[in-house]
Amino acid sequence: MATLVQSPPVLDGRGLNSRENGTSREGKRTFKEKLHTLIAEAEAAEAQAFRESQLADKKSLCVQLLVEGRPQAFVDFFSLTHSRPAAPPPSTDGTESTSGQNDVPQEALGLLRMELLKADNALRAGDTQAVYAAYKNLAKFFAQIGRLQKAEFFFRRCLRLSQDTQWLAGELEANLALGVVYEELQETQAAIECYERRLALASENQLMLEKDAAYHNLTTVYLRQAEVQEGAGQHEAAIQSYNKCLSAAERSGDNAVSAKANYRIGERIGRTGS
Repeated sequence: MATLVQSPPVLDGRGLNSRENGTSREGKRTFKEKLHTLIAEAEAAEAQAFRESQLADKKSLCVQLLVEGRPQAFVDFFSLTHSRPAAPPPSTDGTESTSGQNDVPQEALGLLRMELLKADNALRAGDTQAVYAAYKNLAKFFAQIGRLQKAEFFFRRCLRLSQDTQWLAGELEANLALGVVYEELQETQAAIECYERRLALASENQLMLEKDAAYHNLTTVYLRQAEVQEGAGQHEAAIQSYNKCLSAAERSGDNAVSAKANYRIGERIGRTGS
């Protein structure tokens, strides 16, 4: 009867049974995976705790505004801090919006509340310029940290307030600020409308420096509008925008843009036979 001879175990370089070593390595991998899972769960729990504390801060600040009898400040604070960030609206010139994040950072909550209270106090005292200043401070702050839609919200407040009180300087400034924000958002048509209103106000009140500045702003946005239209194959519209750009450039003394617009007009007319 043949005798079965058991083959000796295969040892690795450290003298360990290969099957045992494989099982050990498998155990180590499993432990590592469990550790990574635990870390991920801990990070998720920490993030959730932060969100909950932030929400609690927002709620407590809202409650304070109500308790203090500041309904308008409460409405503004709540709508700005609790609304879900909406998807950016499509740009009027066909480009993608670059509005960035639309939330209010935790560190900005105190400033938001303080300036809203300032605006409320000033409104009760009939000091419209102080109201304007509070809204302007918030608009500039949000613009600086890239929350352009919130900057737009407060610059629009500035514009409406200056229009309601027929405050020319405020209306000129707010139209300029809104135009700049819309340029950053790549909403060229909206920027054009702001700069054209500024030009109309300056012309009506014979403010030459303001007129020159408005023409300079319009040169930039008319050129951008024309280039977008040209790229989209809207040749007739592009020619009209280049003509507007040429007129604004000549009035603002921008010879380089004037020459560029002139060249593009001639080129477009040559191609279309208009």
